[in-house]
Amino acid sequence: MKRLPVFFVMYGAFFIYSLSGIFSKIASRQEFLSPVYLLCLAAMLCIMALYALLWQKVLEQIPLSVAMSQKPLVLLLGFLWSFALFKETISIRGVAGIACILLGIAVIGKAGNES
Repeated sequence: MKRLPVFFVMYGAFFIYSLSGIFSKIASRQEFLSPVYLLCLAAMLCIMALYALLWQKVLEQIPLSVAMSQKPLVLLLGFLWSFALFKETISIRGVAGIACILLGIAVIGKAGNES
């Protein structure tokens, strides 16, 4: 993998990882061990297995510190999923928190490019 495609793989892995939160939320609303609950659990396990494989491929190409500095983007995706799919409210604190995370990622990314 070249440097640019590895970042696409990394962000794709983060997107896939964020999907596990959707199935987790759906499962939490189901009766324990019901068919839907078990289906959601199986989906979460498959998603996490795929994510783990992609994550290992990413870490073969870029340093862990660079990859981990980008992982908080999963929080942004979770925030968007909760609003779009579950009609949860977006608070000013939530937006401020996500803005701080994105700013931190930008600062770390800029510092990494300068070195």
